[in-house]
Amino acid sequence: MSKINHDTNPRRQRALRITLLLGVLVFGTGAIDAFSQGQWLIGIPQAIGAIANLLGVYFQKRLTPAFDAFLLFTNYIVYMLTSIQAFASGSQYLPYAWFVAGIASLVAGAFVFTKFLQTQRRA
Repeated sequence: MSKINHDTNPRRQRALRITLLLGVLVFGTGAIDAFSQGQWLIGIPQAIGAIANLLGVYFQKRLTPAFDAFLLFTNYIVYMLTSIQAFASGSQYLPYAWFVAGIASLVAGAFVFTKFLQTQRRA
């Protein structure tokens, strides 16, 4: 059985946990709002994103950094889908918030994945 390389930096672990918890909050409320408006096509990915982030927080100590990066990249996709849907529905400023959150998730995912690759090269 191979050893999982966890990031032992408590600041980075806390930052990832906070990022995932914010994803739970944002995707959860977004899904509830989408379902209440009958927008199932955007509500389902948001609900899946909320559940995946919640599981990511719960199992954070047992997951590899590669999976953490996968979660962040998945968040990026859901944020961008939600931003596009908000633009299409005529929202004025909300799509920009979704877009910025998506870019932040993409950058965080790239950072986590780069750190993961560096630790793999050293091992």
